[in-house]
Amino acid sequence: MNQVPVSVVIPTLGRRESLLRCVRAVAGGSATPVQIVVVDQSGGEGLADACVAAAAPVAVTVERRPPGGLSAARNAALALVEQPLVAVTDDDCEPDPDWLAVAAGVLDREPRLVAVCGPVLPLPDPTGTLVPVSSRMNRTSATFERTLEPWRIGSGGNLVCRTGVLRALGGYDERLGAGSGGGAGEDVDALHRLLREGPIRYDARVVVRHEQKPPAARRATRSRYGRGVGAAIGLWLRRGELSAALVLVRWLLLRLRLLARDAGELRVLAGTVSGLLYGLRARR
Repeated sequence: MNQVPVSVVIPTLGRRESLLRCVRAVAGGSATPVQIVVVDQSGGEGLADACVAAAAPVAVTVERRPPGGLSAARNAALALVEQPLVAVTDDDCEPDPDWLAVAAGVLDREPRLVAVCGPVLPLPDPTGTLVPVSSRMNRTSATFERTLEPWRIGSGGNLVCRTGVLRALGGYDERLGAGSGGGAGEDVDALHRLLREGPIRYDARVVVRHEQKPPAARRATRSRYGRGVGAAIGLWLRRGELSAALVLVRWLLLRLRLLARDAGELRVLAGTVSGLLYGLRARR
């Protein structure tokens, strides 16, 4: 078994079949992690044995926590990580077989990098009724050393980074992310802060695939996505980061351009405004 010094973090709300598919994909890759950490906020029972069986022979830790949001789950998992690299994905994702092999290889060859991200492509839809959500279709690799558009760098379900760097930053901001007042945006915020510690590589070979959702679910995510980015920017402004104003301008200009062909961008814009107000008022 070709192991790489990685701990894989998977938060879950108990979607059993999706979670086990994700665990099997991680454990069955061309390079396997030393450790998989699952944080279960579902309140149910019986996932631990199923995860152990799905991941064998990779070691699995299943930590049960009360509902507290996505960022809290990721931080709980980060506290249990034992390897120098941590890979973050979601329970409704399926990493490609070479996901960890490529990402760990890139970080090994380029020690100045703090993290690697990559595409998030839709999983096949057997029903023909679903639509892609949270996809990242860009297949052009690039290294980011600075940007006023942190949403270009990557997505929360496909991140491999140096454990020590993420811990030194305090992990994820629990005011952001699903289950929090921010609604989303924890990934944009984490990438924004990681980039201050060093370059981040977007590598087109580091692929994760994501479940498609019903159209109504996609509409709901548009508002949460805008709210999350707005909330993150609001928090940066509160910290006195003057560049956050330029980030906000770039974000609004992007959404207005997209509005010309997608009326759903109105949901993103409305969410951005509500999120910005939340971030400006939110307390630690």
